[in-house]
Amino acid sequence: DSLSFSIGADKSDMRYYGSEKQNGIAQVQIVDSDKNNILFDTGWVDNSYARYNVDINMLNIEKLKIIYRTCGIPHKSMAFGLQFAMVNPILTLVEN
Repeated sequence: DSLSFSIGADKSDMRYYGSEKQNGIAQVQIVDSDKNNILFDTGWVDNSYARYNVDINMLNIEKLKIIYRTCGIPHKSMAFGLQFAMVNPILTLVEN
């Protein structure tokens, strides 16, 4: 059982894509909700972040939680914080 995807800063809309000074930083975590165990974490990253072909082992996991956080630049109000896109997510479940 696995969840496969690629993830990166959303570069399709310039409002949400730009330098740290323009759009801040962001973090995406995928968590096993029942055990509160972090399965994937981008860490705090800027618009240059991209990771391809991520595979998460889903064995014995019943519920996932996806957490998205943004953080702006101190003393600056941001209209559009950094956004991420998860591309081609495929959930494969194998019954035994």
